[in-house]
Amino acid sequence: MEKFDARAIIMRHDLPDSDYVVADSNYPALVNLFEPSDCIGTLVHESYLLAVAHYAADLHRGQSLKVNGISHAIAEVIIHPKWRKRRDEYDIALVRFKKPVHGVTPLPIYRRTDELGSVITLVGRGDHATGLAGERRAKNDGKLRRATNIVSGVDDHFIEIYFEKPGEDGITDLEGVGAAGDSSCPVFIDVDGVLYIAGLNSWGDGGKGINVGQYSSRDYQTRVSQYLEWLDSEVDFPGPPQNYYDTANGKTGIELRTALHSIIDDHRVIKYSSKEHGTSDALAKLDADPDNHNNVILIYSRRSEAISNFGTSIGWNREHLWCNSYGIDKRGPAYSDLHNLKPADASVNTARSNKIYDISDTSEAKYNKPGHPEAKLTSEDTDSWEPPAEVRGEIARAAFYMDVRCSGDKANENNLQLTNDLSSINSDSIFFGKLDTLLEWHIADPVDTAERARNDLLHSLLPEEQKPVCGPSRVGGGNLR
Repeated sequence: MEKFDARAIIMRHDLPDSDYVVADSNYPALVNLFEPSDCIGTLVHESYLLAVAHYAADLHRGQSLKVNGISHAIAEVIIHPKWRKRRDEYDIALVRFKKPVHGVTPLPIYRRTDELGSVITLVGRGDHATGLAGERRAKNDGKLRRATNIVSGVDDHFIEIYFEKPGEDGITDLEGVGAAGDSSCPVFIDVDGVLYIAGLNSWGDGGKGINVGQYSSRDYQTRVSQYLEWLDSEVDFPGPPQNYYDTANGKTGIELRTALHSIIDDHRVIKYSSKEHGTSDALAKLDADPDNHNNVILIYSRRSEAISNFGTSIGWNREHLWCNSYGIDKRGPAYSDLHNLKPADASVNTARSNKIYDISDTSEAKYNKPGHPEAKLTSEDTDSWEPPAEVRGEIARAAFYMDVRCSGDKANENNLQLTNDLSSINSDSIFFGKLDTLLEWHIADPVDTAERARNDLLHSLLPEEQKPVCGPSRVGGGNLR
C-alpha cells in the first residue's frame, strides 16, 4: 500500500486537461504556501489562513505570503496541539497575518456534519496526471486545477473519497483526486452557490497493486467540521452561532415563519445617528469598496464613493430599502436595522423616494431609464423602482427579512407585510412590495460570497444582530404564510 502526503489534482484520462484548468482569479482566497506554486492555504478570516499542519509547520514568523498578489507577513503559525509529525490525525493549522487582508473575501467553513454523500470540489496546482497511471511526482506547472468527487466515507478526523473509473456508477463529470505537490488544497461543498471549506487535502492511499492517484485509489482530507471547537477558540469567526437555524429546519408555511421570527426577533439597536458609532459608521464597514477601503459602494449607482462624502448633497446618505413611509416607526428598532440600510447616492435616493420595487412598465408615460442619471442601471415608472440586476436578490432578501422580523410584538414596531395588492400600499400603511417580483429576484439573483460576507460582518459588529441570508426554501410568500 502506497501513501503520500502532498496533494493536488489527478484527473480522468478521457477528458482534456483544459476541462480541469481554472483561472487564479476564480479563487483569490487561495494562497501559495511555498513558491513558486507549492501547497495552498485558504483565507478563512481577514487575518487567518487555514492549512494542514504537516506543511504549515515549515512556515515561520516574519515570512511573507502573497494574497491575491499582495505580500502579507506572518505573525504566527498555530498548529493543532495534538498533531505529531508521525501521525496523520489532527492535521490542521492556522496562519495568522500581522495585518488584515483587504480586497479578498474570506471563504466560510463548513460547520455541518452531513458531508457523507456530498459532491465536493478539490482545487490545487501540484502534480497533474490521469487515473491510468496515478501520480508522477513530477514538477508541477503552476496551473490551478479543480476536480470533483463524492464523499464516500467520514470519521473523526478525515473525509474519504474514492477515484471512480469512467463508466462506473457514481463518477462525477470532473472526477479526480489529489496528487503530490499540493498539500492543504481546499475541498469545498457548495451550499446555495457558496463554496464552504469542508476539508484540506492531507494524504492518499493506493492499496494492494494500486498506485496513489490511480483509479480505485482513495484520498483523505482533514475533516474541518471535527475541529470547530479548536478553530473557534483561536479565531473570532464572523457569522451566527453553529446550528443557528436548527429550530426552523424541516418546517414550511406558517410554522417556518414563526420559527424564523423567534430566531431573529431580539434586536440589538444601534443608534441611527451618533457621534460615537451610528448607522453611517457601520455602513462604511459593511459596504466598503473591496478595492479601496476609504470608499463605499452605492446600492443603485454601483459607484465607489468616498466615505468622507457622507451627508453631502453630491455624496451619499442612508437608503431604507423598505421605505420608512410603509410602516417603519422612527422610534422603533426597524428604523436603524442595518439589513434594511444601504449607502446610496443622495440624489438617487431622492429620486427613488418611496417607490416600491417592481419591473418598470415601459408603456407608462412616466417610464424612465435610467431612473436617475447617476444610476444608469435603474429604471422607474409612476409608482415603482427597478434596481440594477446585480443587487435585486440582495434587496429582495432584505425585504423578506423585514417582513418576518417585524411582526408588531415590540414597542414602536408595526407588523410589516409584503403584498401583491398594490392598492393597499400607501403612505402610513404597513404594506410593501411587490411580493411576487421580489421572490423572482431572490431566485434569479441568489446569495453570493460578498453578500454572505456582509451579513457575517454585520453579525460580528453587532453580535446579537441576526443574519437573513438563506436558501430559497426559507424565502417566499407561499412558504412563509
